[in-house]
Amino acid sequence: SCVEPFCTEVPKNLTDAVFQHAAPGMSVGAINTTSGKALFIGSVGRHTYDDESAIVTEHSRFDMASCSKIMGATTAAAVLVQKGLLGLDDFVASEKLLGPKFASQGKGEIKIRNLLLHNAGYPPDPIPGYSSTTFPCKNNQHYHPGQNFDCVPAIYEDLLLNQKIVTPPGSHFVYSDLSMITLMFVVGKVVKDNNLVSAMIEPCFDADNYECQYNAFLRTDIWGKLSMVNTSFVPRDAEVTPPEWYEMDYGRHTLIKGFVSDGNAYAMGGISGHAGVFTNVHDALRLMKMWMFNTNPELINAQTVKTFTTVANLTQSSRALGWDTNDQSYRWCGSMSNKAYLHIGFTGTELCGDPVTGVATAILANGRYPDFSADKMTWYRPLFNTLIHDLYAGSKH
Repeated sequence: SCVEPFCTEVPKNLTDAVFQHAAPGMSVGAINTTSGKALFIGSVGRHTYDDESAIVTEHSRFDMASCSKIMGATTAAAVLVQKGLLGLDDFVASEKLLGPKFASQGKGEIKIRNLLLHNAGYPPDPIPGYSSTTFPCKNNQHYHPGQNFDCVPAIYEDLLLNQKIVTPPGSHFVYSDLSMITLMFVVGKVVKDNNLVSAMIEPCFDADNYECQYNAFLRTDIWGKLSMVNTSFVPRDAEVTPPEWYEMDYGRHTLIKGFVSDGNAYAMGGISGHAGVFTNVHDALRLMKMWMFNTNPELINAQTVKTFTTVANLTQSSRALGWDTNDQSYRWCGSMSNKAYLHIGFTGTELCGDPVTGVATAILANGRYPDFSADKMTWYRPLFNTLIHDLYAGSKH
């Protein structure tokens, strides 16, 4: 669906991006959240560069990579903060959250706010990675390790007792997946302690596993209430998920398709706060509509949106709570305003929302196919958002 001039101009832009191998296929959308009107929703290309491969459609479900941080952990945290069940200045090592064990290795001063701002003091990633053969989990010793929850107890214990910080909490910005992994466990703990869900949901059924609580909360209390029926971890319909890249020299030794591309999330059974969400463009826009247009104030109201999307400290970074913003040199939302909030994903995905114009966009792509090092979506994402912004500014929609 689309309106002019978007119907004419956006397909040309998408076709050119695929021609230049930014990605073999994309599904994108732009909406005016003040009117609820779709400016453009469409797709282009195929699952791979093979002319015989499946066609990408609006219903294709993509690996959202780090956009999972927004679709999952950030949104869940915002809902719990609004409910009064989680405080931004709560210490993670408090008894009501992960407890005093978490204070090990200097982590005692980390607050929820630090996790969301990526200034908790963590390094970028756990070392060794959770899927590494040197991480203490037997599942990792298999040539084709299964995507299951066998490693989760060891991962949680490692996070509590062994994970170190490299800078004092609050002092430096370091984008870290560990922040959102921690936040996932926090959300799961709060959900469990407050009996917010009545049953676990596939593929995770252990009520004592905070990951399972986190998954159930998202599926029932957030994505379910937003009618995001095509959003989940561990997709059942692998055939409609475009592949990512060939991982032949280490790790999983196969083409990544139908399971999460991120190795740490894979070792956690496919469910995590930093990666693992699969969705289609319609569901991605449903989430953006809630954040942008206050469509579900019982989940996230206008004040919560303002709290989470306002830049915290520009001398440190362009980050808001969970979100990045368009306020510094990496203008991933192109010509959108400085107040636009966003997140990008390693696979080529992006979510952008500009409260000044009321325009939100979603880009779903497998831009790393067939090679992990492929990165042409870096230049395409701002180009797409600039096109949408300029077309909107020049139109009456």
